[in-house]
Order: sequence, then C-alpha cells, then structure tokens
Amino acid sequence: MDLKDWKRIAEREACRYRERKAFLRGAQEGGGPVETERVAEAARWTAAVEYADAHLSRQDAEKARFFRELYGIDRPSGRYRGKKSVDALSLKLHVAPCTLYRWRSEALTLVVLAAIQTGALRPYEIDAEEADCR
Repeated sequence: MDLKDWKRIAEREACRYRERKAFLRGAQEGGGPVETERVAEAARWTAAVEYADAHLSRQDAEKARFFRELYGIDRPSGRYRGKKSVDALSLKLHVAPCTLYRWRSEALTLVVLAAIQTGALRPYEIDAEEADCR
C-alpha cells in the first residue's frame, strides 16, 4: 500500500466519524457485552480524526471548517458527498476548488499520520521484537 491507498482509507473513516462516535457512546452507556476489538478500532479512528481536526483548528480555522463540513464532523453532511461536494463548499466558503482539493489532501494526510500514531493504521506491521535494533 502507498500513501494514496492510506488516504482513501482515511477518507472513508473520516466519513464514518459520526457513526463511530455514536457506536462508542452506545458501547459506554450500554454496559452489556461489547466486542472489544471493534470498540478499540472505533476509538482509534475517532481519536485520529479528532487529532487531525484539532491540529487543523490550531493551524488554520478555515481549513478546519472545510474539513468539518466535508466530512460532517460537527453535524451530518448529507449535502456534501461526492465530486459535487468540493464545488458546493467552494461556493459556500468562497475558496477556489483547486485550493479545497489541496486542503482535502492535507487534511487526509493528517488523518493518516494520526491514525498511524493511534495504531488505527499499521502500515508496516512491525512487531516490538522486530523493531528492537540491537
């Protein structure tokens, strides 16, 4: 896999953010038997998207707003799906579409990096024993 594949995965997971967040809330409130691996995976991806959002918010509020609107981080984004989404957001945010495509790429790179950090993505699958560089 390469960065393009990882960004595709990150985009899918960013779109599923609200669904995963609701799943985690239900798992916490339910108190019943929970598939711990599913909960752990949801928590890792949720954290990755939140880390990317927090980083964007600190760096550039307009990029963060675009990220939240495009992937429905704050509220459902039924209007902004597919190729027309960037054009619609371009008009709403008064930013050129080419700039928004660049911002989307930057945001997805941040999600990939955060996912690697949280363990949601393990691009090289290196075990602790293999990583020992003695």
